[in-house]
Amino acid sequence: MLFTISIIIPLYKGGKYIPSLIKMAKENKKMARKYFEISLELVFVNDFPEERIIYNFLQEKESEIDIKLIENKDNLGIHRSRVNGMNCAKGEYIIFLDQDDYIKKEYLCEQIKYICGKDAVLCNGIKEYFCQSRKRMIFMSYQAQIESVKMDTLINKGNYIISPGQMMIKKSCIPSIWTNNWILSNGADDLFLWILMAQNEISYGFCTSLLYVHRSHGDNVSNDYVTMTNSLLEMVKYLSDNKVLNEKYKLALNNRIYNEKKEIRINELNDIYDKWLYLKINGINLASYFEKKKFFNIAIYGMGQLGCRFYEDISSQNIRVLYAIDKNADAIFICGIKIITLECELIKEYLAQVDVVVVTVTDGFLVNEIEREIKQLKDIPVVSLNEVITSLL
Repeated sequence: MLFTISIIIPLYKGGKYIPSLIKMAKENKKMARKYFEISLELVFVNDFPEERIIYNFLQEKESEIDIKLIENKDNLGIHRSRVNGMNCAKGEYIIFLDQDDYIKKEYLCEQIKYICGKDAVLCNGIKEYFCQSRKRMIFMSYQAQIESVKMDTLINKGNYIISPGQMMIKKSCIPSIWTNNWILSNGADDLFLWILMAQNEISYGFCTSLLYVHRSHGDNVSNDYVTMTNSLLEMVKYLSDNKVLNEKYKLALNNRIYNEKKEIRINELNDIYDKWLYLKINGINLASYFEKKKFFNIAIYGMGQLGCRFYEDISSQNIRVLYAIDKNADAIFICGIKIITLECELIKEYLAQVDVVVVTVTDGFLVNEIEREIKQLKDIPVVSLNEVITSLL
């Protein structure tokens, strides 16, 4: 029996990942063909039109892996990019990978073993944290793996499937509601797919082998408060419009989204403090980032808990904090630093005094909005504290 498999990989500023992804696919095909007849293709979808993907795919012909590159004309988001890739795929089975995912060389071989007679197969894996010294299994038991795809779990408890990369799915079993209703905010398209598959009573095989590795960089979309919330709300709308959810499930899902808002915000702070402490333990100071960039005079945007801690830390090093910016400037009093708002009459003159503005807001969407506002006033570098810390890991 011939197994035709397509691996769909959206790219966002991801050209650098292509060689390692192709190597990973080659290793998987080499292992799988010892036991199965297999046809494998990689479908890359470039969702960052500003980056021209330069790679000689012709050199890969001898590897017997078909490779396609789709160029989105605009940034369409991960959901629509996955759908675009799937629509061009010729495989009977689909695997959705992220550009920085890693699958072990036994992945295809093991997944094929467990999918026979089933619509999809779900494997176990490892969640690897940014420092790579801390790892954990995704599913702690076989029963947890089985429960993860059930409607009651997905609606009432959450999405315990870390990534679509754990799943190999029959293309014909991917619901049309998912392919025709694109979630624009990244984050919930995989949960959307699992809920629709649960409604359609898709049959699963379960592979307990640790085949998939999820690498957490601390800047994952699932920890982006505004983006993830918007993504979940889009999902609920599509599910409601297509009458997938009964009133009981709709209420339960909305309640879960409300509670997850708080959890995501806590996770955002925890991730930043975790990475920051890791740097401290290893003797790496935040000042090294600014010294390398020749940013010696800075302003801080956001003087909440995180902003204050950053001010205390960076002020003890060779970086000058000239002032801070906060929308509640009139209500904040911190010894030794002037606090202004972006609406300040002399804001352009203030911005001209610094080399960079460091934004201590944790949500990526809000950081982008703040950066846009600042650059409309003065075209100077703007960087998030999370970006500073992550770059030093």
